[in-house]
Amino acid sequence: MEFVSFRPLWWLAAAAVLAAVAARYSLSDRPRLLRWMSDGLSAAAVLCLIAALCRPYLGVQSDRLHVNFLVDLSQSIDLRKAEDSLGQVDSWIGGLRPGDGWSLFAVGRGIRQFETTEELRGVLTQWRTGLADDDFRSATRLAEGLMESRAAFPAGKARRVVLLTDGQETDGDLAAALRQAREEGIDVQRHPVEGLAYPEAAVVSVAPSPRWMNAAAVSGFGFGFVGAMFRGVKVPRRCSAYALTNATPTSDEGEGGRGMAA
Repeated sequence: MEFVSFRPLWWLAAAAVLAAVAARYSLSDRPRLLRWMSDGLSAAAVLCLIAALCRPYLGVQSDRLHVNFLVDLSQSIDLRKAEDSLGQVDSWIGGLRPGDGWSLFAVGRGIRQFETTEELRGVLTQWRTGLADDDFRSATRLAEGLMESRAAFPAGKARRVVLLTDGQETDGDLAAALRQAREEGIDVQRHPVEGLAYPEAAVVSVAPSPRWMNAAAVSGFGFGFVGAMFRGVKVPRRCSAYALTNATPTSDEGEGGRGMAA
């Protein structure tokens, strides 16, 4: 039998001190034999609780393997590169031996499981050509995904996790999760996925011109921007004649910057 952690064993020292104090100052008037039996059973219950906190398990050698593939789909990831990385996942799956198993997860602001790589490819294609799930892609919780995906591991198999990510986590403590996975005997590997390699920006608000501009016979709109590589990005806008033109934002305010007139 092996233990995941030995830290709870420190409670044994506190339990010994409490047992000594209880034996010395006990007000029980029960017969000595019954009192010893009661104290012994209480001590056994405390020892079992401390042993359970150490998370014991049987270390069994197995030639069979189960792999969890965790694909980072946050906004820092280029969806084209994420789709290309699924080809590597297919090659890894093809290299598994009979009796091995695998699970596929997408990680963002949470974790989603997919049955096949083709199912995930369909989602990525839909996000890339249409509307993406911005709420799911708004964060990178690799630590949470690593911990939650452990439930997919079957008993009696060696366990491995492959993280396909650019390594830019926004929430959680990945170092602590990796340390816990190592203590539990989970082999964690990382496969790099390229992040965004092109400028990206979005218009998040449009405000009409102030009254003093209208009094001066000047029409304009104020735009609120958010995005990566903001400076120098050309964002399409519509003027008062509804003709589509291009303008280059020059604001130095970064995310949420304002100040562009038509």
